[in-house]
Amino acid sequence: MIYKEADVQKLAVPVRVEDRGLYTIYTLPERESKGKTGRKLIVPFDGRFPLIDGFEVKYLYLVELQDISSVAGHHFHLRKTEFLMAVCGEVKIFFQDIETGEYRSLSLKAKDNRVIHIRPGIAHAVGAHTIPAIVLVMADFPNTEDDEFPHRII
Repeated sequence: MIYKEADVQKLAVPVRVEDRGLYTIYTLPERESKGKTGRKLIVPFDGRFPLIDGFEVKYLYLVELQDISSVAGHHFHLRKTEFLMAVCGEVKIFFQDIETGEYRSLSLKAKDNRVIHIRPGIAHAVGAHTIPAIVLVMADFPNTEDDEFPHRII
């Protein structure tokens, strides 16, 4: 099915934005096509409608957590901005402000169509809540050794 331009643009605009201090949650709309059962379309990024002004995806990757005890991250960046989206299963994300020590966590399920914005200076780690669990990461900067600083959260 070819979507009308107005319909496609609606898919790129969040239906809800929640600023939680250490992170921001963007809930994305989904589209199910009539006559095409068993699938839906979700647009996590559209360059015409960036979730934050000036953000450009320059580095995109998937993290597959293969064991229930798997935890990725435990670091922060000073330049890199990241958006995380569970695309399979459920994960728990842990956040800590490296300046204030403020700590929070969030469960993220693929079925909820939510994208999480992590600002520079916020330490983060992602743990598997289900297996498999796969997280899509969209970043404005590639991984570099001079911008990834270890920080144990949990």
